[in-house]
Amino acid sequence: MSRTRWILLLALLATLTAAWFAPEPASEEGVALVPARRAPEPQVGARVSVSDSQNPQVLSIRSRRDEDDADALSDLFAAPPWTKPARPVAPIKAVAPEVAPEPPAPSAPPVPFSIMGSMEEGGKRAYFLQYADQSFVARVGDTLLEQYKVESVESDRLLLRYLPMDVLQTLELARQP
Repeated sequence: MSRTRWILLLALLATLTAAWFAPEPASEEGVALVPARRAPEPQVGARVSVSDSQNPQVLSIRSRRDEDDADALSDLFAAPPWTKPARPVAPIKAVAPEVAPEPPAPSAPPVPFSIMGSMEEGGKRAYFLQYADQSFVARVGDTLLEQYKVESVESDRLLLRYLPMDVLQTLELARQP
């Protein structure tokens, strides 16, 4: 066996010897706590007299919260005496969530055409329209850019229907001298 094991074994033997010869533990009042011995059973017909020296002492159980036995650690999380008591907090009022305003109703974009001129041929009037770098010849009933349909012509304006939203729009005609 190694030296460390011998030292541990000697320490264990010393501890066991000290525990064997240790005195009995004493209670708080200085009375040794000894297991109660059972009194011998009396014989039939014999008188039984019990003296106070034969009765074992009964220990009383005390509450943890005796006023005369209070210690500083019994109320660990209590507020210190120098702090002010907390002010009552007003209840939080429920606030209704703000409702976002409804978005405006969709509207048709402005008419992207401009009038370049007009011509009458065979009793029908044709209008020359410009869109970006493209030119169109438009008559009543034609569809332009797959989104605008020429509905009718009034005295000084051209009525176009914006097909995706089915909205009627006007295009002012230039007055010719």
